Amino acid sequence: DMVCHEGNACVSKFRKKSRHDSSPAGHLTMNDCSLNNCGGNGLLVLDGASLEANKCRLTRCKKDGVDVKGKGSTALVCHTEILETGARAVIVSKGGDVTVMDSKIDKSQSSGCVAVGQGSVLKLQRCLVNAASKSGVMVSDGAYCELRKCNVVACHDVGILAIGVEDKILDEETKVRVVHCVLKKNAYGVWAQDGAVLKLLGGIVTDSVHQDITQHTQPNMKTANNLVSLGSQLRVVFVTWKKEAQTSKALQHKLQGLSNEELDVMIDNVFAEFDQDGSGEINAGELGEALESLGVKLNDGDIQHRLNDMDENNDGLLSLNEFKVFCYNLVSRKRGGGVPAENPVTSALLQE
Repeated sequence: DMVCHEGNACVSKFRKKSRHDSSPAGHLTMNDCSLNNCGGNGLLVLDGASLEANKCRLTRCKKDGVDVKGKGSTALVCHTEILETGARAVIVSKGGDVTVMDSKIDKSQSSGCVAVGQGSVLKLQRCLVNAASKSGVMVSDGAYCELRKCNVVACHDVGILAIGVEDKILDEETKVRVVHCVLKKNAYGVWAQDGAVLKLLGGIVTDSVHQDITQHTQPNMKTANNLVSLGSQLRVVFVTWKKEAQTSKALQHKLQGLSNEELDVMIDNVFAEFDQDGSGEINAGELGEALESLGVKLNDGDIQHRLNDMDENNDGLLSLNEFKVFCYNLVSRKRGGGVPAENPVTSALLQE
């Protein structure tokens, strides 16, 4: 147990070794440690050094909980709690690399986890990010972030925020990959702006205070109005399939607010993107290419299985009508199980 009222609690920094020095150069391993009320950062890694922390607890650090900066600097944090930090719980910058697994990040006074700058990599697996005063996860300026099976809950601003590179001359764009995660009760679910690439693969984004999925080109969130892309949400449904779609109450609510004619047009447009040869049907090959364009790579057997989920007449092809049945079934659950009589085409589709 450590209490450090001034400065950083632990620092791992690369140092040059002499030819006769066989000791590790800038590596820190921590097991079952507790750091409380640090005056600076809890754990600081820089200049190409490394850190491994397992079963640790960092509480009320005045600045960041874990700060990793510099090319070659790495940190692996497992089964650790980072609680009530004065700034960010985890930040990686200037080309550092951080992996956080099976950990809890709670009540950060800024964003929970941050990756900034080209070459910076942040990976979160099976983590809980809860009640951050700003965003749960923020990725910007060409950094890469991947979240797998994480929960991001009740953050004041955005669950996952991706901000593009301001200087477009640079090669790498900001990229965020979210796989089978739950984002719930945040002010905004996921937010991508200024050209950042944010991909949702499976999982649930729901119960947001304002909007679940937002695409924006301006940096000022306070001016945001009517920014939900329903086409983007429909593509998420197409990737995540029936199980996740049935649980997306927010999507149901947004789609059911459209007139039948507006919904027909939207479904036609999304289907046309996948129907590459214009035949009015999607085969397994087109479905595979469509899914790959959305960031989902499946083998041939899995692609055929996904196609069968929507193929009502078992002809091995997905028609526009079959896709509409899938979409309108989603909407009809919100509308109370029926479709208004003024749209006989839709009623006939559902009766099939």
